[in-house]
Parts: sequence; C-alpha cells; structure tokens
Amino acid sequence: VGINVLKGLVERSEILNQYKNNTYMIFSKIGFTKDIIVKAKEMGNVELIELDMMYDDMLGGNFSA
Repeated sequence: VGINVLKGLVERSEILNQYKNNTYMIFSKIGFTKDIIVKAKEMGNVELIELDMMYDDMLGGNFSA
C-alpha cells in the first residue's frame, strides 16, 4: 500500500471537518511502501497494520473476541 492511499483517506476525512483529532488506520495484506511508512511517522496519527501483525496478535494470545 502506498502514499496515495493515505492521501486519499486524509482528503476524504476533510469532508467531515467537524472532527479535529483524527486517527487513520490502514490495513494491508502485503505491507507498505517506504514513503507511506515515513509519512505515517511524520503525521503521528496513522496506524499501519499488516495482516501478519493481526495473526501474530491472535496466536500470541493478545486477541480477544
């Protein structure tokens, strides 16, 4: 997943400008490009979640259903 996905998400969220403290979560099966990782760190309010991270949490006992 690349930076264009994050840019699109931020642009769409601006339509609902009543919310000032947004947190963005982007999920990916195969990972993220370097540019989106850097931008997410710069912004500080972006969570990048990969599929294997979710499985690791479930298998590690950190998943609650």
